[in-house]
Amino acid sequence: MQRWLRYLIAVLLIVATEAEAQEHHTLSRAALDSLVNPPLSTTARGSLLATPETFSFGEIGDQERVNAIFTLRNCTDEAIEIMQMRSSCSCLRLATTIERIEAGTSATLRAEFNPAERSGSFSIPIFIYSALDTLRPTLRLVVEGRVVSTDEWSHLPVTMGQLRLSRSSVLFNDGATTERIAIANTSNRAMRLSAHTTLEGLTLRTEPEVLQAGEEGDIVISYAPKNNDIAEVETIVIIEGCGTARPSERMIKITIKR
Repeated sequence: MQRWLRYLIAVLLIVATEAEAQEHHTLSRAALDSLVNPPLSTTARGSLLATPETFSFGEIGDQERVNAIFTLRNCTDEAIEIMQMRSSCSCLRLATTIERIEAGTSATLRAEFNPAERSGSFSIPIFIYSALDTLRPTLRLVVEGRVVSTDEWSHLPVTMGQLRLSRSSVLFNDGATTERIAIANTSNRAMRLSAHTTLEGLTLRTEPEVLQAGEEGDIVISYAPKNNDIAEVETIVIIEGCGTARPSERMIKITIKR
């Protein structure tokens, strides 16, 4: 049977299984786990061996793209056709295409890991499917490690020019009169922030008033209207003095609910 036909049959079987599950509306926990982390084939056991089975990067920076290298060896006396290789995460790209491994020979698989916007420990499986069993993976590889943030201000995720903030919106409710936003001056010079607002009773200040280079502080937003009949209002203030960011990038949204 040709390779493409075997692959088509496998796809149809998977579709049929999913359709049956939809008819029953829900999948069991075991069924869901088998889709995300399928059990290895018992008929293909030992036919392909990987060195290593688990590739560990150790600690890497969050801007450092790295490669994991695996060697796949055909331990049988016949060629093995590779039907599919897939990673469980888009952050791990399989950079090598392997379609066939001849008897007694080896092939190299390279997987590129992109740690952007990740932090902490990770463990990502790679599943190798072969013609020996079109339903279950022949081999399971693992890429693991720990991403260490290189951003000194990662605890302040919002960027406004050279100013970093913990958030870009505040909500006044339940009678609250003051809200704080943690900030940091990431520039090499002192920063004095200001903001203009047209909403009566709304004021903004920074603590400290002048934020030195590399210093952290707070934007303090207070609301004390003379007219307490206002039930709900939304407004925008634009922060000045934080660098060359466009006005649309220097906005703080303020929502007041009474």
